[in-house]
Amino acid sequence: MTAESQDPEKRKIYAQRLIKHLRFAATADRDDCRRLSEGEFEFLLTGTFHHFPEVLCEHHYDFIDAMPPQWIEMRNIVSCAFQRNMQVPNPLTPGLNVAILPEMKLRPQFSPSYVKQVESMPFKKDLDSNLEIGTPVSIYHTVLSSILLNARSFDVPLINTIVFYVGTHAIDDFNSKDLNLSVNMIAQSSRQLILTAMCNQLTCPNSHTLYFSCLLQYLFSSVFGCKAHKEIASVILERLAFRPHPWGVLITTMELMKDPVFAFFTREFISSSPEIEIVTLPYGFSTFFLYTDLFLFFYKFVVLK
Repeated sequence: MTAESQDPEKRKIYAQRLIKHLRFAATADRDDCRRLSEGEFEFLLTGTFHHFPEVLCEHHYDFIDAMPPQWIEMRNIVSCAFQRNMQVPNPLTPGLNVAILPEMKLRPQFSPSYVKQVESMPFKKDLDSNLEIGTPVSIYHTVLSSILLNARSFDVPLINTIVFYVGTHAIDDFNSKDLNLSVNMIAQSSRQLILTAMCNQLTCPNSHTLYFSCLLQYLFSSVFGCKAHKEIASVILERLAFRPHPWGVLITTMELMKDPVFAFFTREFISSSPEIEIVTLPYGFSTFFLYTDLFLFFYKFVVLK
């Protein structure tokens, strides 16, 4: 792909071939084959990111959906992509208010496969009713039973579809009704996967990034218990343990750490780790985030503990 990359149809074919290869590699049984495939795709996606970012932007949903949960670095590469003509604000700009950025009104592009998956959801009609006018809580049980494959595994692609779909509709009506749906879902045993699906939407400046950033901040401030706070923090922070760092993830992390409303550094899951308290004292909370080595130390002793 060179000048031909300007042709949407050729970009679509290129993306489809990469995604098919991704799905095949993700199902490899042997560890050595899986590691080889991971290295190969890291190389391919990095090249695509630098030379043909439109491919990753237009098919972000499909690329993320095809990747195993442990391929965090490659998810970051895809989530960092943005259109060539977009000016992405520096997330470290003092006093930056992301909510008023004009880019935050832009909607991400939808792939045809996402539309097909939405239409195939057996509970789509009930979910639409809940999003529009509110319905009995039975819809939550329907959704949860649908994403549960067996006692220990979940339908991750369906979770990604539901989260993406709810976010798409909730953007126009950001209120407690939409948040309640997510809170009810996140209280279940599948909440780690649901939180990951939310974090996957923290990409370049657009309406989905704004919505899910606000939603994750809301959940962090409203949930109770050290375990819930740690789960939300770990899902967000694990994305920063691998470069490159998606713009939306950086913005969300900085808000959680800097805003006193969230009391991030006084939460029990941090105070229970004396190593991190010792490390942060000389630098202060506002400076702490800027030190990559210290952050990785934080990730090791708090998130992975």
